[in-house]
Amino acid sequence: MITIPASAVELKLNKGDHVVLIGNTLAERFQYFGYFETLLHKQFTDLDLVVRNQGYGGDEFRFRPRSLDFGTPESHLTSAEADVILAFFGFNESFKGPTGLNEFRQEIQAFIENTRAQKYNGQSAPVIVLLSPIAVENLGTRDLPDGSKVNPNIKLYTQAISEVADANDVPFVDLFTLSKQLYEAADEPFTFNGIHFSEQGYQRFAGPLMHALFGSEIPWNDNLEVLREEVNEKSFNYFHNHRAVNGYY
Repeated sequence: MITIPASAVELKLNKGDHVVLIGNTLAERFQYFGYFETLLHKQFTDLDLVVRNQGYGGDEFRFRPRSLDFGTPESHLTSAEADVILAFFGFNESFKGPTGLNEFRQEIQAFIENTRAQKYNGQSAPVIVLLSPIAVENLGTRDLPDGSKVNPNIKLYTQAISEVADANDVPFVDLFTLSKQLYEAADEPFTFNGIHFSEQGYQRFAGPLMHALFGSEIPWNDNLEVLREEVNEKSFNYFHNHRAVNGYY
């Protein structure tokens, strides 16, 4: 296991909290492997947490296209009774480069204000945590980008998220820097295409992410596999209830 020190936001969870992941492909793919959620339940066994993944490939802070009658992001967060929202955005937006930064900051601000105006759990506004995109990993092959052109933009957009989060007193996790540190320390790649974690990547990323969020890290071990099987079964059923495989038809 690779452990990289990261400044933790020390997120506080309460008993019975509904934690919802939203955002782009990075968020969506957490549900397919279950390592992060397994560690979350392991660390907070006494809190009876409810975790839902509403990530959707290609999602941005403002632009989240869906099939007709799928429902708004707000309606699905209300259905999940979200208390805590882990928001993974910024990668898709970063392709607009430096010229898109001002608009991006406005979109983050609008997202924060709109989300804070909601009471998805019926009682109080949700806690928001903003998480930056990860860096593009250089896999050393001519068939894939090495990140040298993309990463500078991701860094700019990560900084923009950090600045808007700080101005609004919203917890922020710099996954760009964390992922770069992990890549540099690793003997094996974290991604299968430079931008998306493999299953092993998610497994090795789960501990450092827990540390970044809560200030503590539980080492992964095979004794957690039984719990992970239950997490994955839940996630499979939630996905097929929340989101039709072919929503258009």
